Amino acid sequence: YQPSNVFSALSGGFYNVAVRNIDGTCEVISTPAILIIDKVEPVITNVATTNPANCNNPDGSIIISATGNTLEYSIDGGINWQTSNTFTGLSSGNYNIITRNTDGSCEVSDANNPYQLIAPAAPSITNVASTNPTDCNSSDGTITISATGGQGSYQYSIDSGATWLPTGTFNNLAGGTYHIFISNADGTCETTGPIEVLEEKVAPVIANVIVENVSDCGVVDGRITILASSGQGSVEYSIDGGTTWQPSNIFSGLIADDYDVRVRNIDGTCEVSGPLSTITAPLVAQIVSVTPTNPSDCSINDGSIIINTNPTSGVEFSIDGGFTWSVSNTFTGLTSGNFQISVRNTDGSCQVNSSTITLTAPAAPSIVNVSETHPTDCDSLNGTIVITATGGQGSYEYSVDSGATYQASNTFNGLASGDYFVFVRNLADGSCPVTNPTVTLVSPAAATISDVVSTDPTDCGISDGTITITASSPNGSLE
Repeated sequence: YQPSNVFSALSGGFYNVAVRNIDGTCEVISTPAILIIDKVEPVITNVATTNPANCNNPDGSIIISATGNTLEYSIDGGINWQTSNTFTGLSSGNYNIITRNTDGSCEVSDANNPYQLIAPAAPSITNVASTNPTDCNSSDGTITISATGGQGSYQYSIDSGATWLPTGTFNNLAGGTYHIFISNADGTCETTGPIEVLEEKVAPVIANVIVENVSDCGVVDGRITILASSGQGSVEYSIDGGTTWQPSNIFSGLIADDYDVRVRNIDGTCEVSGPLSTITAPLVAQIVSVTPTNPSDCSINDGSIIINTNPTSGVEFSIDGGFTWSVSNTFTGLTSGNFQISVRNTDGSCQVNSSTITLTAPAAPSIVNVSETHPTDCDSLNGTIVITATGGQGSYEYSVDSGATYQASNTFNGLASGDYFVFVRNLADGSCPVTNPTVTLVSPAAATISDVVSTDPTDCGISDGTITITASSPNGSLE
């Protein structure tokens, strides 16, 4: 017995508890006996570790097997505890294994501490080299990836890991954006590299092709102007399908023909075809025929010239060597003379000169003499006019009544006194009448009785009556 009710420093075992008065009387023994259990020190029997499967992937684990009473476990040297013996989601590193009773007693460290979880080694991209595609729509770009470290062998991707190749060289690439990835050959430790941009060549754009046709026959002044631009800068130009090129966009001194327009970047890339451009030359009008009609008479402007061409439209005509032009192929009201025939297109091109056409009017006769004889008596019809002419067409016909009537003879007989208007013209066609001063035939003038005065005989048987006649005559004395 002891006077204190607290018993300490006890070992494990059964204890029969008794209480009595201080004088030793009235002892009371409790039932059942009190059992004090000694602490059991845990024993770590095994530690199973699983390394992380990938870089930066905390999926490693540690499972601690131990014997003892109810235990709790720590892998960080006793800083943190858990009742489960399984630790998951672990990254690579060193872990110190400790176990203890859940009341915190009997802490035991594993003799093999620390345990190391090792993740796969990550490769490192040391360089990414690239070459751009050499032409528009060309897939000859390349990307070459260099790496070090990791597990030794790698796989490579340029599409964010969608597909992988065991080589770091990628060929036959078009322009675009490529997302570089690399990992160990077993797929672990995927590492993101830089974004590599392969620049696609920019094709020129042809905005317009201006064609200027040949201006005239026999002239080489056709012209093609190409309006184009490129996002890459300067452009060069071709009109022969790319056989030859020049930096100027203007082609001059061209003949009529079809031209295959091309443009490309100044470095020779991205050839672009333009529209087939045709330069035309004016067509030469052919003079098919010239039909002249001479003036029908002297001093009559009714000659004409008709010019027929092929083609018949789009042509203008001249009969004065190109000094004046008409869209009509018929020229009328012409006098005799020489006419230089020319034709050309209505735009003034391709003038063609023909031979000179001569229009000839009839030759006019010339009156060299007119002789006349007057009637011999009043009311006598024996006057004459004789006309002498030369030149003209050779034979003539004559008129003394202003051309009202004509006769082949140059002698007019049986004429009364009066005025006669002499005309002569060519006999063959009646052309070219010429006139002469008026011819006047004069008959003897008749006397004019102005008065007759008579007196009767004064007596029977007397013959003293008288008659007095008053008369006059331009011819003089009368009887």
